[in-house]
Amino acid sequence: MLFLILSILTSSLIQVIFKYFSKHEVDNIQAIPVNYLTCLLIGLLFNSAPITNSELFSFQNAWFIHSFSLGLMFIVIFLAMAKCAQEISISVGAVAAKMGVLFPVVFGWFFLKEEITPILFTGISLSLVSILLVGRLHPDHPLKGTRLALLPVVIFLGSGFIDTNLKILENNYFEQVDAHHIVSAIFLGAFISGMVLVAYNYIRKRHRIKKKNLIAGVLLGIPNYFSIYFLMRALHHKGALTVYVMPFNNVGIVLLSVVLSVIIFREQLNNKTKWGIFVAMLSIVLIGLSDI
Repeated sequence: MLFLILSILTSSLIQVIFKYFSKHEVDNIQAIPVNYLTCLLIGLLFNSAPITNSELFSFQNAWFIHSFSLGLMFIVIFLAMAKCAQEISISVGAVAAKMGVLFPVVFGWFFLKEEITPILFTGISLSLVSILLVGRLHPDHPLKGTRLALLPVVIFLGSGFIDTNLKILENNYFEQVDAHHIVSAIFLGAFISGMVLVAYNYIRKRHRIKKKNLIAGVLLGIPNYFSIYFLMRALHHKGALTVYVMPFNNVGIVLLSVVLSVIIFREQLNNKTKWGIFVAMLSIVLIGLSDI
C-alpha cells in the first residue's frame, strides 16, 4: 500500500508541474528530454550495476530490448499529457491517462487469470464511470471540435499501452532483474528519442536551448522516475493483483490531480466533475474492500 500511495503522489505532482510549465512559458520539447536524462541519472544512482555493463544492459537481453523500446514512445505520450494539462485542464489530462486502466486490467484478467470478485468488478466499473464524468469536455469548451480535443484519445491509448507493458515487464523479469535496472532502461530509450526531437527542433527550427527549460526538466524528472518505480514495486508486491492495483492507482491520481488543480490553479468544477469525484471515492472504497 505504501508504494501505491507514493505512486499516486508522484504521478499527481507531474500534472501540477506541467501546468507550471505553461505559466512560466517552458518549452516542453526541451524540458521533457532533460526530464528523461534526470530519470536516467537517478536510475544509475540507485542501480547496483552501471548502465555500461555490456552483459546486463545489452540488446542481447530480452528485458532490455522490451524496456528500451517502451521508453522510445514515452516522449510522445508525455508531450501529449503536457499539452493537455496546459491547453485543456489538469483534470482532463489526468483522466485521459488513467482511462488506460482498461488495458492492464483486461490483460491481468484474461492472460494472467487474475480473479475479479463481484465487489472488485463493481469498483472497477465505477472507477471507469468516474473517469468519464471527470474527463468529459463541456459542450461550450473552446477546444471542443478542434484537433486538440483528440489529445485525450491519444493519451488514453498510449497510457494504456504503457501501463500494460509495465505489468508485462514486472511479470516476466522482476525475479531476474532489479527494478531500477528496468526503469533505467526505459528512461534511456525515452531520453534518446527525446534528444532526436530536440536536435530536429534545433537544426530545422533554430530553437535556442534556454536555461529555464533545463531546470524545469530536472524538476519534472525527479517525480517522474519515482512514479514509474513505485508503480512497478506496487505491482510486484506479494499478493498484489493488477485488477486491484491499477484501478486504485489511477482513480487515486485522478482524485488528487483534481483536488490540486482546484486548490492551486483555481480550476472550476462542473456538476459532472463533482459527481465523478464522488463516484471515484466510492470506487476506491469498494476496490479496497475487495482486498480484505
